Amino acid sequence: MYFMSYEESFSIWKQQLEAFPIDKLKKVNIPIHIFCAEAEALATAAKKDKTMLIKAGLDWHYVDDLKTLSGTLRYCEANWKNAGQSSIEILWKQKKQEAQDLKKELLRHFNYALHHLPAPKKQLSAISKNRTIEKLIIDLKTLAKMGEEYATTLSGINFDVRLNTQANELSDELADLLARKNTQQKSSQLQKQLRDAAFSLLMDRVSIIRTCGQYVFHNNKSRRIIYISMNSRNHYMKSKTNQ
Repeated sequence: MYFMSYEESFSIWKQQLEAFPIDKLKKVNIPIHIFCAEAEALATAAKKDKTMLIKAGLDWHYVDDLKTLSGTLRYCEANWKNAGQSSIEILWKQKKQEAQDLKKELLRHFNYALHHLPAPKKQLSAISKNRTIEKLIIDLKTLAKMGEEYATTLSGINFDVRLNTQANELSDELADLLARKNTQQKSSQLQKQLRDAAFSLLMDRVSIIRTCGQYVFHNNKSRRIIYISMNSRNHYMKSKTNQ
């Protein structure tokens, strides 16, 4: 028996997922692996009742869709999680902290050495108040330039001029990482949207099948419970136990 891979399942639904209206996306309110397992179990259970379900008006294509949509959802979930745990994000956090630490160190040196000069003192005060990442990138460039401009004065405190080079290079690296990070975030948002679309399509079919099954087996409790969601089923079993 041939088993379709998750990637093959995704290729079947890819076009519909990409065209799925954003305002129709359902909120994911159940762990994906649990929901997929429930959908796959529902597909198996429904096959035993195929004749009765179809007689009650169920479009059997909905049942046929469960397996490929479940595989698609698993595939999209994995892609989204991988996109959010990229090496760029890890490196970004490291370099951002390194840049913040270097800025503090340069401010400490410059404030001490240049405190008697009004112009740089005012400039340093403004730099110290900057908080955004875009400003941090610019601040490192500005501080490196100040380090070169006031090299003579800074030599009086034995300032390490290599910090100027480090600030310039780190500013460039951080700017590049920010651009890559923003691109990665857009990719992650797209992957999440595809995941939510797959969830929505699968939930629609699961709900329709469950509703039909509950209708067909309204007088058969042991069979009807198969068409009740796991959360509702647990609640049902607890209520029976407490009776």
